Amino acid sequence: DLWFNMTFRYIGPQLSPVLNTYLDGDPFSDPDFTVDPVFLVNAGFRVEKLKGLSLDVRIYNLFGTSYPQGGSTVFPYPQEGRWFRVEVGYRF
Repeated sequence: DLWFNMTFRYIGPQLSPVLNTYLDGDPFSDPDFTVDPVFLVNAGFRVEKLKGLSLDVRIYNLFGTSYPQGGSTVFPYPQEGRWFRVEVGYRF
């Protein structure tokens, strides 16, 4: 009736060329720019059969790690920090 979940996720370094933008008002390009790798941890638990009720709590990015995602964009996109999801269910 009690479930625990923990997920570990490693995102390796990503090439994220920065092209045709500005840095402190000056034109800037760095075609070899790479975002750093990141290690993320998610955790949660679920309790069932509480007189028909269930409770599911999840925490994503448990340690609130700040990191960007790279790729072929003008600049790396910052990603979400820590966030929570709580779900309450009832079985009829």
